Amino acid sequence: LSKVLAGDTTIKLRKCQVKLNPTDLGIGDINTYVENSCVDAFDFENAQEKLVIVRKALNVDLTGVQNQVNEIKKFITIRNIFQHNLGVIRHDDITAIGSTSITLDEGDKITEYKVGDRIKISPFDIEICADSLIEVNNALIN
Repeated sequence: LSKVLAGDTTIKLRKCQVKLNPTDLGIGDINTYVENSCVDAFDFENAQEKLVIVRKALNVDLTGVQNQVNEIKKFITIRNIFQHNLGVIRHDDITAIGSTSITLDEGDKITEYKVGDRIKISPFDIEICADSLIEVNNALIN
């Protein structure tokens, strides 16, 4: 963001609405204030939308790592299932990833979870998630 504020036009960010109160005018550097406001707005974005925003800003093609992007979306959904429904899959969770089930790796077998099932993640799933994050990160920075 600081590069964009400094005039770098190679990075395309979407619009960010900054609310500036007259009492904020004594805060110091206005660029820092705008930057912090935009970062705060990004923090409140839907987690799955964040990847879209970053991909567009960096103008990166992620088709080569689409499977990993889908894994990340799956694990974001799984995180939300644990956070908001104690690990039990709801219909909206499944539709969020465009599927009818969630498939997880227990090491010795692959388990398919459907609406109403309580998810159980294994160290193998954590490894898949971490590997996917690393591969998508590498695609974003290269």
